[in-house]
This record gives sequence, C-alpha cells and structure tokens, in this order.
Amino acid sequence: MRNVIKRLSPPAPGAVPSGTRTTGPRPDGVRPHMIYLAIGFPPAAKSCAYRMRETANKFVELGWDVTVLTIAEESWEREYGLDHTLSDPVDPRVRIVELPLAREDLETDIRLFTEDRALNPIRWMQRERERHLEHFPEPVFGGWRSALEQGVLDIHREFPADMLLASCAPYVNLAAAWKLWETHEVPYAIDFRDGWSVDVIGGGEAFTRDSEAGQWEERVLSDATAIWCVNDPIADFYRERYPELAERVHVVRNGFDPDSVPEVHGEPAAEEGLTFGYLGSVNFKPAFLATVLDGWRAARERDPLVARSRFEIRGHIGAGASREANAHMTLIRQAEADGVLFGGPVAKAEVAATYGRWDALVLMLVGGRFVTSGKVYEFMASGLPVVSCHEVDHDASRVLAGHPLWTGAVGLDAEGIADSFVKAARMAVQATPEQRAEARAHANRFTRGLLMAPGGRAPLPRRAARAPRRGHTGMTKALRGIRAVARGALHPRVLRTGAGARAWRLVVTAPGLSDAVRSRLARRVGGGLDQANRPEGAVLTLSSAARRTTGVRHRADLLGEAARVELARGRAPRVLTAAVSAELAWADARWADADTRAAAASAVTALQLAFHRVLHFDRTSSPLADDPGAYTAPLRASTTVRALTKPAGRATPPAVPAGRPLRLLFVTRGNANFLHRIRGHYEDRPEVEVRSLDLREEPALDKLATSLTRIAAHRLGGVGEFGRQAEELLRPHLDWADTVFVDWCVGPAALFTSVDPGTTRIVVRLHSAETFSPWPYLVDFSRVDDLVFVGAHLRDLTVATVPQLSSQNTPRLHVIANAMDLASHVRPKTDDARFTLGLTGISSVAKDPRWAIQVLRILRAHDSRYRLFLLGEDVDAKLSAASRAYARHYRRDVAELEPSGALRRLGQLDDVPAALTEVGVILSSSVRESFHCGFVEGAASGAVPVGRDWPFFAGKANGARTLFPADWVVGSAQEAADRILEVTSTPEAWQKTARAASAHALETWDWPVVRAQFDRLLLPEH
Repeated sequence: MRNVIKRLSPPAPGAVPSGTRTTGPRPDGVRPHMIYLAIGFPPAAKSCAYRMRETANKFVELGWDVTVLTIAEESWEREYGLDHTLSDPVDPRVRIVELPLAREDLETDIRLFTEDRALNPIRWMQRERERHLEHFPEPVFGGWRSALEQGVLDIHREFPADMLLASCAPYVNLAAAWKLWETHEVPYAIDFRDGWSVDVIGGGEAFTRDSEAGQWEERVLSDATAIWCVNDPIADFYRERYPELAERVHVVRNGFDPDSVPEVHGEPAAEEGLTFGYLGSVNFKPAFLATVLDGWRAARERDPLVARSRFEIRGHIGAGASREANAHMTLIRQAEADGVLFGGPVAKAEVAATYGRWDALVLMLVGGRFVTSGKVYEFMASGLPVVSCHEVDHDASRVLAGHPLWTGAVGLDAEGIADSFVKAARMAVQATPEQRAEARAHANRFTRGLLMAPGGRAPLPRRAARAPRRGHTGMTKALRGIRAVARGALHPRVLRTGAGARAWRLVVTAPGLSDAVRSRLARRVGGGLDQANRPEGAVLTLSSAARRTTGVRHRADLLGEAARVELARGRAPRVLTAAVSAELAWADARWADADTRAAAASAVTALQLAFHRVLHFDRTSSPLADDPGAYTAPLRASTTVRALTKPAGRATPPAVPAGRPLRLLFVTRGNANFLHRIRGHYEDRPEVEVRSLDLREEPALDKLATSLTRIAAHRLGGVGEFGRQAEELLRPHLDWADTVFVDWCVGPAALFTSVDPGTTRIVVRLHSAETFSPWPYLVDFSRVDDLVFVGAHLRDLTVATVPQLSSQNTPRLHVIANAMDLASHVRPKTDDARFTLGLTGISSVAKDPRWAIQVLRILRAHDSRYRLFLLGEDVDAKLSAASRAYARHYRRDVAELEPSGALRRLGQLDDVPAALTEVGVILSSSVRESFHCGFVEGAASGAVPVGRDWPFFAGKANGARTLFPADWVVGSAQEAADRILEVTSTPEAWQKTARAASAHALETWDWPVVRAQFDRLLLPEH
C-alpha cells in the first residue's frame, strides 16, 4: 500500500488537479529522518522506479524514517503510465509526498491547448523549453525548481530532516537539495545514476564546467557528502572532472530483483521454433531498431531454426501523443511478416513470467562505455542466451564478460547481429543445465539488495547516523540556537536590505578571522546575496573578503566565485582579471612544488574562466578581440602557462612518400560539415588514399581528446597513463598516414600533438570559435607543420592570442577559404526577390540577427514591400543567461514583425539554393565570422551582398573590408539601408549589382578555385 500525504501547493505551471491522499506514518522524532527526492518513484512505470524503491526500503531497514518527494500519479499517465505492482514491495513505513507537477508538453487533450500551441506547436514547444530554462538549465523540468525547493522546505519545517538524498534525473532536483543545504544546512547526497555533465550516449562531455549547467553541477557536488554513479566509466569521468571530490564518488550499480528471475528453463521445443524477446523502453532511434530488424531478417534467411522463430518486443514505446504511435511502431508492424510482434508493456509482477516464456533475449542498448542499463542484470540472471545489439565498447559488455550464454558484442552491424541471432538459437537448444546454472551464478553478485547493502558498494550507513533528537544537552541546544540565528540573518529577506548586506560585509572583512572561516562565510553570504537578487553585493562581498585573505587557494576560490556570480547572469565580471590571476598564482605555486596534476587542473580552470562563453560567444563584444595582448597578459605571465605552451618538437621531419599513393587521414570530432567536399575530392584522386577518423565514434580516443586536465598535465611533463594510452591508440593511425588533416583546432588537435608524429605531416585547420577557447593553449604547435585559417583576420587574432605562434617553432600559416559549391546556387530569382532580404545562420548571438531586423525597420519606414527571411535554426537560448537575454529581445522583435509578414523564419532547410531564389539582398549581420559561407553563397546566387563590418575585427589590418569588395561592406545599419535602397531602386540597378557580385564570388571562392589551393597544400607535387 502506498502511504501518500497531501500534495503541496500552490501548483506550478503544467500542474495536474490537486487533492488529498491518505497520510503515511509520521517520523517519530527518534529515528533520523531522510528526505528522498525521487521523481519516478513507484507506481511510475519507469526503469528508475526499481532503484528508488530499493533505496527507500534499505534506508528504512537501516533505521531511518524516509519521506519520498515525487510528483502526482496522474502525471505519469501522460508519459509511460503506471504500474501499481511496483508499489507492493515498498516498505509501508515509507512516507510519500506528491507535488502537483506534470509535463505540459505531454498533454494530449487538444481542448486544453492554448491558441499558440494549437496553431504553431513547434514554436510553442521552443518557448516552453525556454520558459523552463529561465529557472534552471534543464529545458524540460527547469520550471519545477520553485515547487521542489518549497516542497523540501515544507517537509523539513514539519519534520526536521537529518539528510537529503536526491536522485537525478531530473537534474532540477539538485536545486532543491542545495536550497535545503543553504537554508538549513541539511547534509545531502546525490544519486547521479547516469551523471549530468557526461554525455552517456555520444561519449565525452555534455557541457563545460563554465556553462550555467556546469556551474550548478560543480556548486552542488562540492558540498555533497556522497555522489553515486551506476558504473565505473561514469564514476571515473567525475573523479577526473573533480579530482578534489574523487573519494566521495561511488559506484552503485542498478542490479536486479530476484523476483524478476524466471524458474529454471527446460529444453525448448526447437521444432516449433524459438521465441526471442526484448523487454525495456524503446527509446532509441528508429534507425537503430531498423538495423536490429534487418539483422533478424538476415538470420531468418540463413538459419532454418531462426526462420521458424518469433521476436517479441515488450515495453513502452513513446510517451504522450507519441505513445505507440510513432516510427518505431511502423517498423514493427512492417516486420510482422518476419515473425516480429509487439506485446505492450509488462507489469513488474509479470516480468519473471514473461522471461519464462522466452528462449533467448535481445539486449538493445544505445550509447557506449558510459551506458549499462538496468535490464542487462535481469537478462544475465534469466539463464537464457543473450544477443547483444550495442556498441562493442559498452559497459554492458564489461558486465556480461564471462557469461556462458552471451553471444558477444559485434557492434551495430546487421550482418554481425544476424550471426548473433543464429548463435543464440544454437545456444538455446544446446545449453546444458550446468551452463544455465553458471549463467545465473554469474549474475548473482548483481542482486539489488546485495549491491545496496552496507559492506556492498553503496556507501550507506550501517545504523542511524545521528543521536535521537530528544533529550539534547544544553550546549547542543545553544549551538542549534546560534546556527538558527545565523541562518535567519543570512535569509534573502535580510540580505535584500542595504543594512543587512552592509552588516555581513563588515563581518566577512573583520580582522582576526582565519582564511578558512572568512572564505566559507563570505561564500555563504555571497550566495545569499546572489539569491536575494543582489549580485553586485555578492561580488563586492566576495572580492572584499579576497583582499583580506592571504592564502592563495582561498583567494582564488573567492575571486572565482565572484566572477561566476556575474557570468551566471550573463555579465562580464569586474574581477575577471584578478580571478584569472589568482587561479594562475595557485597553479604556479603547485608547479613550483612539482605537483603537476594540481598545477594542470588549476591552469585549466583559469583558461576556462578566461575563455568563458559569456565573454566571447553570447554577447556582441569580446574583451579578447578588443585587445588580445592586454587580455592574455596574465596567461603569458604565468610560469605554468609558459610550461604548458613550451614546444616539445618532433624527432624527425615529415617525409614525402615515394612510389605509392599519398595516404591522407582526415580527423574530426563530430562536426565534419566543412570537410565533405574536400574529402570527396581526394577520395576521387587515384594518387591519394583516404581514411577518416571521427573521434566521437572511437570512445577511447574521444575520452582522451576531451580530458583537458589530463592533456594539460601531459603537456607539463607528467608521466602517466595518458601518454601511454595516447601513444598506443594514435600510433597505428600515424604509422599509416603520410598526412593527417585535423579539422577544428580543438581536442583532436591537442591529442594528435600530444605524441611525436614521427615522419607524418600534421595539418590543422582553425575556423573561428577555437581562438576564443582554451584549446589553442593545449595544442603543441611545434608538432603542427601547417596551420590553415579561413580568414586573414582570424590568423592575426590567433597569432596575437596564442604565445606559441609567436615563437620560433611556428608552423607554416595559410589562409584558404571554405570549400563551397557556389555554382549550384546560381538560379533565376522570383519577381519580388528585389525587396526580400535574406540572412542565413542565426542560431548564435554572434550572428546578431537583431542588426538585420534593425536594417529591415529602417527600410520599411521607406517602403513596406521590404521583408526579411531568416534561414536556419532559431537563436539558441539554452547556452547561458547572456544568450537568453539576447533571445528575449530577439523574440520580441520577431513577435512584432512576423504577424504582418514583414519577417519570416524559414527554419533549417535541406535545399538552401531553392530558398535563395526568393532573396534579392543577402545580409551578413554578424559581430564575428571566420568567412561566412552563407553570405557568399547568397552573393553567388545573384542576391546583392550587404555585409556588416564585423565589429570584432573592424578597424584592424584585416577584416570584412579586406576579405570582400569595398561595396559589399557597411559600417552601420543605416549605411546598410542606404545601400539597399540605392541598389534596389530599379530592377535594372538591382540586377546589374547582383550579376557583378555573383561573378566575383564564383571567380574568387567557387570550389574549382579553392580546390587548387588545397591541392597546393596537401599534394607534394603541387
């Protein structure tokens, strides 16, 4: 029976109707009390419910009162539904509080839709995500923050808590845990399960430490008593990301429940065929399912036993309006003739019986080494053969290793999967009772109760951690009273007043305080002031305390926190230079003490602060672009950074192959958008042999390429595993290739220059964003033979920014435009194109589409026929507070102009040349560009180019005015409007100007012209 108490109010947006439920047992005041933030607790039909149930039960067993905070049952009806059999084993002493929260985006009753949602669901969804992001950096659940915070505070007020355990996702639970800690100092632990900053599907980092999400994660984890992860790779990721927290990171695997295991199987009736089964949520991409089904069909064609067998898929497919009405269901229905059927979800009570009806299991999993999936444990314990349909380097492979009835991992290849189906069929009919028993025994170490028990891997207390609250001594009561007064004085209501803020500032700067006490107190006061919406007061308090602090580490922490307060609000910190310098002072001290790893970690922290995206990407100005010499002066002064950028050189020069084709290796990490035409050209050349390496598809290499601290430690001369792994993994590629072309000067470039390339030539291409990031400081340019820029202005800025590029070990520098097929854009224009402006690529603040809108307003004051087409994904508001602020203003502009047709957002298009036939004037509104392909493509199409003199480079030796013809570039929106009015005044003037621009673009940047420049760079005979 569930013990549910009344839901808390008021409800947040997206709430379900409130009501009252039966009250569960009240904490007795003797046992310690834990609040368990567990959204997904039974009876939610979600995979996390099993882990949550066992966690709550185990704490009760260990002597705790447990109050679970979750959301209303009705909410799950919108998603995967309910399974009340999951609630049966919940200990009756567990108390459950439900909040009236629900996902509005999963509502399927169109009668409840707003007009905006009904008419433009895509735009409504985008705004819904942005609304959530205004509260917390999580686009689906961020808006729940205030309700969750109030929920834990209300529970604590009624029954004081001794501990809080937050299970993530959703990650907004972190805000509630932090709120209770900040307000009442209730210790908390985080059950991270799959982590947050780790990209468990793609591998590597999901977001940087200096992003808004990164700052939240670091802040909350820094004070957590324990951090749980579901497998070793995720735990290792966090130990490396936060080395100071390594001892608090624990692996708590999901495991399985013994009651989910079927009885021992007898021999299957092979003559009737076998039943293969999959049980779990179908949450992978349709293409993934299609590959598995292709493998199944191939197995049926080659093996008679599989041909007369069935493949049953059970579980949840889709949520909300997409539940069992999506592309996955279409694929399954199309495969019904091949013996594939869908049986729907399975209640917890029926899991064992379901396994008992099957003869072999199909394990379909996305991701790689960071993903385990809870189902793998049940699959192992079933004693049935297991077909693996997942990447070879997957944590499930490590769990299954040694299982006698496992077919092995062959990757996501239909032919390999077909072989596995055939192999599993043979295992099913040939397995001996001993083998099945051995398979079950292999899984026994992963029973959920064993994993969660004290002495297992879960860091649970063996008994109540705190003495009973009754009968406190007088001293204890006095201390509690003092703490209560302090908490009250730090309440946001107090700190919002000028008197309260000044009083605390006097406290944190008072003489006689130790650095440790001053630092901790200042951070508490600063956090309270920030929460009270007084960020200026927070910065003043933290920086004032820093001036009174003599310890290098404490001073760096205080100034770093002051800088992050302003960055989190989208502002350039006033203490930025001091904060970077203080962090580097600590790095230099560690470097002087030969503590390489600490020096590397501190240097990376300083670099990430100096190159925070708010400073250079999410605003329309950059302090680095304004004065690169002055901005990078603290970096150049650091002994650690000088050691970090010291050239290691190469033992031998690159060699030119003789008597065989040139071997050319293209290296990327996901983004190969600018490589396709170049790579295709050399694939067609008989004198060149081409290979490609995408590090996102090579998890071991990708892990190295995204490990900034490990790369930095290696550059500083640290002897460790990184260098050995890099050498072992890269050497086969370097031995094969004559030339390695690394596109983007980021992680792969740093990785490939971390080892001596031998006789292999290294070419790196830098686009634009890299110059405003830490990566060029981690690349050893003494091992780069040729560094390619797409614009001379980027070359100048990068050389002025990166110390190594001003040394004697500088690579050859080239400027070569991007590879574009401009001829394909030349198409006839529509009659009304003359009055249509176009702007391609608007997703980032650097594109500054508001400048284009300003031009449009000036034009429409003269002639209402002018309109603006915006091509590409809309402005991304998720990146930071600065980008959100820009996006808010942009959306207001759009809302004003879009209804009249003056502005149209065309979105992401497959055929841009076709869209450009309606555009007569192409704009470049950016504040920063490396080249701006869309602008040149528009000019080639026959649209008149009117480009802004990119402010990051305006007035310098090179920029938009030196890259493009003089009449293409303007200095202001008014100049742009004047130019457009002039050239579109008559059809003849417009067409003449457009033809000249198109001819110039084709003669200067079309692929045949640029191709010759790449040939001269890459082919030894040119």
